[in-house]
Amino acid sequence: MSSIRDRTIQLIDIGGLEYALGPGELLFLLRHNASRLYLLCVYALLVVTDAPGLLGQVAIPVLLALWLLMLALFLGTFWCILFAIAAAQSRLGLWETPAPLITAVAILPGTFAGEHIMAALIGGTDHPQFFPQVIFYFITAEVFGILFLKFVRPVIEAKAREADRHIVIGAAPVPLSRLRHIEAREHHVHVTLDGESLTQRARLGDIVAQTAPEDGFQPHRSWWVAAQAGGRLEKDGLKHVLQLQDGTRIPVARTRVDEVRDWLERHA
Repeated sequence: MSSIRDRTIQLIDIGGLEYALGPGELLFLLRHNASRLYLLCVYALLVVTDAPGLLGQVAIPVLLALWLLMLALFLGTFWCILFAIAAAQSRLGLWETPAPLITAVAILPGTFAGEHIMAALIGGTDHPQFFPQVIFYFITAEVFGILFLKFVRPVIEAKAREADRHIVIGAAPVPLSRLRHIEAREHHVHVTLDGESLTQRARLGDIVAQTAPEDGFQPHRSWWVAAQAGGRLEKDGLKHVLQLQDGTRIPVARTRVDEVRDWLERHA
């Protein structure tokens, strides 16, 4: 089952552009905070637009629970369809699948459930109708899907790649995402990570050479500070210091004050 889950499916969006997505990757994407924010926006839009006219006919908690159920059914059905296609392709070979077709099918269970729940709650024949709004749901899902693929997914994948980056300090590979700051001490460097520290025989210049400008900066020739360390520039008498979030105070070379200030402003 895991091999099927990890398979990639070639999809074609409504504009004819091709992209790849699999059931395993969809789960990975949906676990990210950026995806949760995306889903919250979708949820809020469904509640606020109130396409079937639920407001005033049911209690607000019932309304919120109903839309949550419909959204969950859509996502669950979408994942199941991806898994079914991946399983079929493992036996029959690869083919390209129209993504709008998957979206259209995935909408149906939630719409069907919403229709019958409203009928049970309100009764009669004049309860809000969901099926006349299927086209609205389809367009909404397609628009948010395109926005997700264009703006949200690249951010998640970029952060995943960043989390996988390592730099070599001495003989030890260290995840760049865990670095906070490095201090050169004669022939060694003292490395502070998130929650621990280590000392290695290495040159600070060799370590800095493995990083990119956006990864961090050097306020002093004996220090390197990671972007995720946070910090603010302060005066300590006639000198400047960099006050980090963990309480560390790092000296700032007089010739680098403007450079440090500019870097902090750009990455605020």
